[in-house]
Amino acid sequence: MTYFYIVPQVFLEFSIIMQIVFAIVALLVSYFSFNIYKISRQREIKLFGISFLLISISYIIWAMIHSAIVFPSIIKIAQLATTNISKLGGIGMLAHVMVFISGLITLTYTALKIKSGKIYYLILTLGMISLIAPLITMLIIFEPVESSSLYNLLITSRILSIFFLTFITYSYLEEYTKNRNKKTLLVGTAFFLMLLSNADFILSLIYYQAYILGHILEFIAYLFILISLLHTIKK
Repeated sequence: MTYFYIVPQVFLEFSIIMQIVFAIVALLVSYFSFNIYKISRQREIKLFGISFLLISISYIIWAMIHSAIVFPSIIKIAQLATTNISKLGGIGMLAHVMVFISGLITLTYTALKIKSGKIYYLILTLGMISLIAPLITMLIIFEPVESSSLYNLLITSRILSIFFLTFITYSYLEEYTKNRNKKTLLVGTAFFLMLLSNADFILSLIYYQAYILGHILEFIAYLFILISLLHTIKK
């Protein structure tokens, strides 16, 4: 089984817990977004809910991958279906980053405040191609999958995340300068923290301390977004 970060096992166990927490919080954000949409019928709120539903699913997949690393019994069960655990791990990794990036792309499309299926399709397709092409090539050429190809996939996904989150953060902060809405600033700050956490996760490939810091930043970010939605519902 491929290891994606150089961290002590205890931190991987911590990571599984945090990923489950992130999945739950992102799911709550999605749930409350859809509740607000039922009242407001605003298209942006609906897309916001879809985005965080995708992000929640991606964290569930990520938690499953890390669980297989921490608990060898899961690998033994997987071996009943396939002997190529390395390739299975690569497919799981690809599924995680594809779903997560799809969520960020949907958020980016929402921030654009335009209604065009063509533009959404273009952004989504380009994002998926940049993720899929290198790994598919490695899956075809190498047996088992080389660890370097999975590292490249992980780093590519983080760079894409930083790119999309930079635009999303800028959009929210720009909107805040116009309306001075504190909830807009809170959400914008949350996305900025998500940006920092993704940058930090790149460093965690070398320094495991950055791995913990990235999770803390990410948790605060999702908490800010959830608080903002709860305030909106109360009003």
